[in-house]
Amino acid sequence: MLAQDTPLVLLDEPTTALDIGQQERVMRTLVAVAAAGGKAVVAAFHDINLAASYADRMVVMDGGIVRAAGRPEEVLQAALLDVCRQRMLVGRHPTRGTPLVIAVD
Repeated sequence: MLAQDTPLVLLDEPTTALDIGQQERVMRTLVAVAAAGGKAVVAAFHDINLAASYADRMVVMDGGIVRAAGRPEEVLQAALLDVCRQRMLVGRHPTRGTPLVIAVD
């Protein structure tokens, strides 16, 4: 499953340039690695919705400063997402129930 057996898996944009199906496979694999026990998975994402669909905890950063940390539903609030410099609406994914962020205007 992984090339190395380490207690901490660090990833930088692991789904970049992948189609949606491959993104989902990668994310399910990461969840399985974490669920198997003994490993923590930490990954950087720019895709807020993909991260929110799978993450137990999220960190929102702006200019290297942590603006919020916690469960996705705590962290992904419209007022906080001003770090994107874009007006956002936050709702719920229709099947997963996870936060869903949509850019407006």
